[in-house]
Amino acid sequence: MRTTLRALAAETGHEMHDIIPTDRQFDVLDDLLKPLMLIKETSERLSADKPSLHIVLLALFNILTLSLEEDFNTSTDSRKAFVLTFEKEFLKRLPNYGRSVREFCIGNFLNPRFKGTLLKATVGGSQAEYDQTVTYIKDLFRSASQETQDFDSPSMLNEAFIDTERGWARTPRCLSEVLPEAEGRLTPIEKEIDTYLTVLPKSTRVDLDILDYWKNQEKLLPLLAKVARTYCGLPVSSASSERMFSTAGNVITSGRTLLNTEKAEQLIYIHDNYWLVSPFIKKWKLKTDRESVKEKEQKEKEKRAKERQRLEDSDSEPEEVIDEPQPGTKFK
Repeated sequence: MRTTLRALAAETGHEMHDIIPTDRQFDVLDDLLKPLMLIKETSERLSADKPSLHIVLLALFNILTLSLEEDFNTSTDSRKAFVLTFEKEFLKRLPNYGRSVREFCIGNFLNPRFKGTLLKATVGGSQAEYDQTVTYIKDLFRSASQETQDFDSPSMLNEAFIDTERGWARTPRCLSEVLPEAEGRLTPIEKEIDTYLTVLPKSTRVDLDILDYWKNQEKLLPLLAKVARTYCGLPVSSASSERMFSTAGNVITSGRTLLNTEKAEQLIYIHDNYWLVSPFIKKWKLKTDRESVKEKEQKEKEKRAKERQRLEDSDSEPEEVIDEPQPGTKFK
């Protein structure tokens, strides 16, 4: 751009020299583009139609900790001022780097790449956010009835044979002082959280399909999968719905007042999913409005004919005659 503007100024004379930035100003703009591009990419990803709740904290940490990067001290004064002002104003609206929002914390905990690591970050927070998130997930199932069978618990049939407190299997009294006390029984959700944190490996994918991941883990971790279905599908911003309204405004205009609801819905769907339906458009049989009305009238006519035939068939059936009993008749 720098070379293009100078060539344009050379062609037009001295008229554009005053509005073309100097080399120093170009260097400042180049330095400012680094955080601006990161903020732009973050905004585009969070406003996309894909599920984004599980990466919100990651995105916020990246754009709100630019002042902690290694190259921050060597950057220009303009970039320093912009970054510090941006972080200060953003944290006023979203304190604690987004960890004050429970849904964002649950999303980071259910992200297999982090498993709640950002909740433990010492930048602006503490271990409390992590503990509060885990406790909240446990409380979701504490008052509700168990939705999965606890296969480790003994059944009524064989309880007498595997009881560890009575009979031959009880702990001898002479060993009770040296053996550690048995831990309290874990609830199903506590077992799933322990399996998720200790057994399942962390994912290495940068931007995985979070709903597809938890669908694959549903048999192993059904309760956590239910939490993921509830929270990970929540939209982070209203950008997608606003885009839908914008598309509808372009389709339903003052020049198309006769457009019915069904056709408007179809046009909006095609607009938003053109890459899916484009291979089939050539095979579609396009109908005029007159043909559509004629087809609808024909269906209504056939429907009325069937109803009329059904009524005629019911009228033509002979009625069953029941002889009234005569006085003095004895019933067998």
